[in-house]
Amino acid sequence: APGAKRARARRERREAKRAKRDADDARRTRIRAYYDGAYDGPPTAALLFALSEAVASAEPTELWLAALGLTGARAAWRLDDDAYDDFSEYFAAQLRHVEARRARLGQDAPVAGEGYQAPPGTVTHEREELRFMLHRHWSLFDAMYYSNYVASRLSVWKHDGKRRLQELLAKVGLSLETCRQTYAFLSRDQREGLVKNLREQGPAYDLDEPFTATFHRVSAGGGIVSAHDVASCVDALLEGHFVEDPNRRLVRAARNDPGPTDPNERARREFLAGFWRAYDAVLGDDEGLLKRGIAAAGALQRGVVDQAVSMVEKREVATLKHFRYAYVTAGGTDVFAKPLALRKLALFLVGVHRANGKWADAKAKPLVLLAEKGETFLVVGVDAREGSAKNRLAAAFRLACEHVKIDAQQDLFDAAVVEVGHDDVQRFVESLHYIMTHAS
Repeated sequence: APGAKRARARRERREAKRAKRDADDARRTRIRAYYDGAYDGPPTAALLFALSEAVASAEPTELWLAALGLTGARAAWRLDDDAYDDFSEYFAAQLRHVEARRARLGQDAPVAGEGYQAPPGTVTHEREELRFMLHRHWSLFDAMYYSNYVASRLSVWKHDGKRRLQELLAKVGLSLETCRQTYAFLSRDQREGLVKNLREQGPAYDLDEPFTATFHRVSAGGGIVSAHDVASCVDALLEGHFVEDPNRRLVRAARNDPGPTDPNERARREFLAGFWRAYDAVLGDDEGLLKRGIAAAGALQRGVVDQAVSMVEKREVATLKHFRYAYVTAGGTDVFAKPLALRKLALFLVGVHRANGKWADAKAKPLVLLAEKGETFLVVGVDAREGSAKNRLAAAFRLACEHVKIDAQQDLFDAAVVEVGHDDVQRFVESLHYIMTHAS
């Protein structure tokens, strides 16, 4: 009947409109979800290397710099293990192309066991390196104790955790006395035994992947430097966690140069000095600078672990519905009043609680740390969800500042790092809670 046909046609038009409206709503929801956070892409150093390889033949120096960027991105949780392995294999393949090209030109590659000393600038790919912090420069015990990978899985600061670490070292065939001496003093047999036994015994102590791929470079002085060590050194130097050369300190004192009195000018000079020190350290050719940078990186890592342990034991991290937060007090020092250092602390705390299951799966929430910095508070946020490439706090920080109409400084590549005035910090936290509650 004509009436039934018209009714059916109206019903189909209504259903088509409803479907279109639902599709538009779903599209707007996807767009909002995309823009309500910040994403970590591939390391810029890796992209620049790929570009240089596409337009010309890349050299070992370019590959080394790309490896440093890759290593730093993984250490900062901006790159997961799978992506790191993929990039490492790509760089290793490019390194083989470089070696093949040099062989065609009559420049022989070093041959193991024939007494050949690789020339400065030579880069090699190592498939298995110990995943312990600065282990070439520390004792094996300290390298494991202060390593994010080991400390978070064994809770080494607890009595039971330290006992398990000592038990593991005994099972890999090394006495505690041996493990407390500098790793470089271990014999070749002891190192090979460590690798073999750690591969067998590690999984029983939650150390399923105690090795990682990396790259080595021969420095100007003939020494071997690792991308992991140099990346840690560069991070420490960049933010000024640095022990000044005594000779330079004496020269400055002789000139009676106290430095600028204006805090902003002093901060600017310190930043520039740190940048150029880091720049000079990337190739590892300045052995004196590298040594001081390694010492600074070690001191920073010890500070991170000690501060995190203190915060865990004192239960200083408060939990709200949509995020966790804590104020960081570092005993009168300003070591955590710097973005990279404060972020390292946040990542260590997340790693510890993720490993023990307290912040895992449905209990995973972003972590916000606030450290006093003169008349302001430095605020850093990290996402605690495993495998997440998105930081939901980036947009939330901006909206929280706009909501309560406070001035905030943000001059880094990381949008989840802001500086908030001392008098505004409590209102900022309350606003952030409000914003994230209504965004969920």
